Amino acid sequence: MRLLLAFLMAAWGIGLVMAVTWGVPRVEDGLRRQVQGVLREAGLVDVTVEVHERAVWLHGEAHGQPEAEWVKALAASVDGVRRVHAESLTVIEPRPPLFPPDGPPPTPEEVRDALNGLIQGEVDFQAGSAILQPDGEVCLDEVAQVLVEQAGVRLFVEGHTDNQGSGDDNLALSRRRAETVVKRLVAGGVEPERLHALGYGGSKPIADNDTEEGRAQNRRIAFRLRTVQGDP
Repeated sequence: MRLLLAFLMAAWGIGLVMAVTWGVPRVEDGLRRQVQGVLREAGLVDVTVEVHERAVWLHGEAHGQPEAEWVKALAASVDGVRRVHAESLTVIEPRPPLFPPDGPPPTPEEVRDALNGLIQGEVDFQAGSAILQPDGEVCLDEVAQVLVEQAGVRLFVEGHTDNQGSGDDNLALSRRRAETVVKRLVAGGVEPERLHALGYGGSKPIADNDTEEGRAQNRRIAFRLRTVQGDP
């Protein structure tokens, strides 16, 4: 009888431990889903969540310190969260304005030069296509914001390629890429009549096409001022 009682007690203890052990992942997963859901509802799609022993670890990006503090506060507000760790949260500080609001208004030439500097090395496309890479989309949204503020500036949007492949194909590709940029800027609030897409293929290189580095520089988008209506 004693042996049977001891066996039953041991089995009950093992079952209790196993139930608790199995229950912990379920609780933590539920808590993770709650925190992630709160962040998603707030539009914070660049942040992911881990949960261990009811402590929350935040990963990803926050755009500025105020947003980082907001993310931490939202995570801490979820019932059941004991601590919030944000050491792995990368804070991306916003880029300073190209033209200080309290400074003199820029000339169209200054706007053109600033925008060409802003997009240099940032506006890339998928290989052989006119589909923008995500970083290029973000950069062009900044360009659109500047152009909305500088309403008097009208631009040619030029597409250029390297010398690899067919000249006719490169010409068509460069035009499609320029048109993609125009569409993105228009979606950002720029009036379409202020922009005109042009494709030059590989006819205007700025670097040596015999090197990969040079070809990468030649595959580019560039802005040029439009001073009058009509063809360039």
